[in-house]
Amino acid sequence: MSDTTTTTQETAVRAVFGRLAHRRYEPRLHGTRGTYRFDIEGAGTWGLTIDAGSLTVSEDPGEADCVIRCGAADFVGVAEGTLNLIVAALQGRVRVTGDLALGVSFNRLLPVTP
Repeated sequence: MSDTTTTTQETAVRAVFGRLAHRRYEPRLHGTRGTYRFDIEGAGTWGLTIDAGSLTVSEDPGEADCVIRCGAADFVGVAEGTLNLIVAALQGRVRVTGDLALGVSFNRLLPVTP
């Protein structure tokens, strides 16, 4: 993968997390509490905390209730709604560990569009 592709993917991932941070609250998650860690190949590690629908994004978080691992292109596809999270997990493109119910709840945030 070229440096340009890596930079473009990293920028796309950063944009997704920026849009999530800008939301601040998601009413469909008003009964949800938990933490996510996203280990995204080529784009770093990101965190998302949901507290009764309130969203907080962080870079380089620690432990989390649910860990989602994937490549940057797959993450952006899931976030933008062109790739289904559950299908991607069944295909082995995305790995979800920890609290799987919380992992499925991430679908309520999708798509993350501008």
